Amino acid sequence: MKFSLKIIYLLAALFLGIAVVACSDDAAEAIPTLEIAHANGEQLSGTTINFEQEGGTFEIAIKSNMAWSIGSTVPWITVSEENGIGNGMVTIEVEPTDQPRSAVVVIQVLSSNALRHTFNVVQTASQTDAPDKPSDGDDSSDADDSI
Repeated sequence: MKFSLKIIYLLAALFLGIAVVACSDDAAEAIPTLEIAHANGEQLSGTTINFEQEGGTFEIAIKSNMAWSIGSTVPWITVSEENGIGNGMVTIEVEPTDQPRSAVVVIQVLSSNALRHTFNVVQTASQTDAPDKPSDGDDSSDADDSI
C-alpha cells in the first residue's frame, strides 16, 4: 500500500511539473509582434505618407519583440536604421524631386515572412506651367503629417 501511494505522489508531482513548464511565459514571448506608428502614436500600416516636392523626413516608432528590418527598393527613400531588435525609432528621408512619384516602404520581422507592415510614400511635384504661389513663411520641409 505504501508503495502505491509513493507512485501516486510521484505521478502527481510529475504532472504538476509538466503543467508548470508548459504554462510558462517563455512560450508567449516566442510569438513575434510588430507594431508601427507615427512618432505621435497614430498607426501607419496600410496608410500613405505624403511629401512635397522638396522632400523631407518622417519619424516612425517600431515596437517588436524580435529582430526587424525596414526598407524600400527605390534610391530616393532612405532610412536611418535598416535593422533593429526590439523597439526603435526610424527616420525616413525623401529626396527632392521635380516629378511626382510613389513607392512602398516595408517593415518586417526577420523571423516571420508573414509578419510585415507596409505603407505608401507619395511625393508630389509642382506643375511647370503653374504660377508661383506666395510663401506662407513656413519653409519647413517636413512630411505632411496627415495620414
